[in-house]
Amino acid sequence: MAQSLAKIFKYVLLGALVLMSFMAGVAKLTEMPHEVEFFELASISTAILLPFGIFQTLGAALAVNPKTRKIGLIIMALAFFASVVLIYLSGDTVFALMSLTPVGIAMILAFTKWGAEIRPSK
Repeated sequence: MAQSLAKIFKYVLLGALVLMSFMAGVAKLTEMPHEVEFFELASISTAILLPFGIFQTLGAALAVNPKTRKIGLIIMALAFFASVVLIYLSGDTVFALMSLTPVGIAMILAFTKWGAEIRPSK
């Protein structure tokens, strides 16, 4: 029973990461006003919105398929970390520190024995 609850929890975490990455990517791809404003406030060219949005949605899409889940989790961790850096550069240190949580979760699911249950075995 405890193992099945742990597995469900891992899938809930994965689903939350996928949803966060996908929604953040779509917000950038559609150039939502808050995303454009954030990049402008951080003195970063809005030309990076499209590639960053593609990277975030790609990570989410790859993480859905068990065969590409690990690379998707790695891509999402990198994208989340890039967001942490941008948030920090914009001056919001507390939110940047809190935003490290999805980075850690993605890395745990991608690389640890605990996360192996939701990754396919070779």
